[in-house]
Amino acid sequence: LRAVGNVLRDQFLFMLRCGFDSFDVASEQEAGAWKKAMDEFSIWYQAAADDRQPAARLRGFARAGR
Repeated sequence: LRAVGNVLRDQFLFMLRCGFDSFDVASEQEAGAWKKAMDEFSIWYQAAADDRQPAARLRGFARAGR
């Protein structure tokens, strides 16, 4: 699924987690910032299309000693 048009950087991670796998970025300089955005968050509150575990499940695993 490809995102084109006025896609904002702050929407990027959410779109990626919902199934978008291609983005039309205006310039090479912006592409670097978008790549950096992929690592800005490591914990999520809700499950999505990707395989990341939500925060509540991670806390449950920690309590259970997993």
